[in-house]
Amino acid sequence: MITLSIKNVKYSAIIFFSLALFFWQFASAGRGSGFLEVDFFDIGQGDAIFFEGPNGEQILIDGGPDSTILEKLGKEMGYFDRRVDIVVATHPDKDHVGGLMDVLKYYNVGEVWIGVLENYNFSQSEFLRVLEKRKIPVKYIKTGDNFNFGELKISVFNPSPKEKLKDNESSAVLKILYGGVSFLLTADITVNVEKKLIKSEKNALDSDILKVAHHGSKTSTSEDFLKSVSPEIAIIQVGQGNSYGHPHQSVLERFEKFGIPFFRTDENGDIEIISDGKNYTVNSEK
Repeated sequence: MITLSIKNVKYSAIIFFSLALFFWQFASAGRGSGFLEVDFFDIGQGDAIFFEGPNGEQILIDGGPDSTILEKLGKEMGYFDRRVDIVVATHPDKDHVGGLMDVLKYYNVGEVWIGVLENYNFSQSEFLRVLEKRKIPVKYIKTGDNFNFGELKISVFNPSPKEKLKDNESSAVLKILYGGVSFLLTADITVNVEKKLIKSEKNALDSDILKVAHHGSKTSTSEDFLKSVSPEIAIIQVGQGNSYGHPHQSVLERFEKFGIPFFRTDENGDIEIISDGKNYTVNSEK
């Protein structure tokens, strides 16, 4: 029979409390830095964008094609941080939501945002069934929605519930604003959607950082759209040596024509933007 003295119990409790406090501090070390940090992960041929707000709020937009996203999140968030407040699935293509299945399994996800369901093929995949099984709340977002999340302001420009859009054209388009610094995230939209946004959103498209649509495909990023967005920099999430020829040379030439510096995950690796709400810095892995 094992017996413990009052003294040993006391010291055991102190040690347990100290360890618990240490691990809590370790897990929380990356949160609440007072700055916005945005990571455009080098995830291969796919999109995965991670926002961590100044108060520690965390948003993951898409998750790439496979479990690589777990390595990226683990490195960025730390091993003990298992909470992602919001996961956004812009559309059901595997190179955007394939990795999210692993995120839903290994992380405590607060809620998932997807576009209005009529426009999607999510119901034909495992994605919604996993959400239902894990009892994760789902928010169906649409054109005209506006949200405040911590110090971040989020506007939804696409999709519209009034239109029956095809796969890429139904992509959720988000503009995220922190102070005076703005990000336009265009998922895989096509020129047709760009034309619609130019008409409907007008000056609202103007943004500092543009996430280039569809990995730099020639079917997106028209000259008129670039004029409307007028970005200071552009980010292309694209896989090295991909078979699609992304990014297309014509798109790169448009950036050069308008004097817009661009970064590519296939060449620059992970791309990190840090902002105080007034200015921002860009760091790349390579």
